[in-house]
Amino acid sequence: MLLAASVLGLNIFSGLVDGNEADEGVIVDVEDLSDEKLENEEVLDTIANVHRIWNDITGFAGHKEFLEEDSEAWEETESEMYQTFEIIEEAVETVNDYGHDNLQHDLENFIDVASLATKERDHEALLYSHRIIHDLDVVHNNYEATYYETTNSGYTGVKYERVEELVKEHKNNES
Repeated sequence: MLLAASVLGLNIFSGLVDGNEADEGVIVDVEDLSDEKLENEEVLDTIANVHRIWNDITGFAGHKEFLEEDSEAWEETESEMYQTFEIIEEAVETVNDYGHDNLQHDLENFIDVASLATKERDHEALLYSHRIIHDLDVVHNNYEATYYETTNSGYTGVKYERVEELVKEHKNNES
């Protein structure tokens, strides 16, 4: 990944998740991330608002409240999480009308991964669901922050592959 990043001119940084797992993100020029910019203000606002909600739930180390499956944090935020799924489902319908296939797929991935997190109380899925909506905000609203490579709307990396694995896991659990 570092070689690809240096060839593409991306800056890489590393951090820690839960004190042990390397977590790499890239700092990119958001203008270079997507050719498929959406111009529907309602959907863009929805992405930004859902991102804010998930920041409140998981951001700034808040995700650590969800490390244990029996944590009260799961129950306390479950209703709020499900409300964001419904909001994003409405956005998916609108995006579908505009023909933005990558964004539609990413929004559907958010719903699937966030549903897996909520239903299975899966901390990793919780982190990835936040990163998906975060990356969509970076790409489509020019939100200046680290890009985690979890979406197909922007620069796709190894983390996108993990998102697809989590989506499959969710779909398998649904059957």
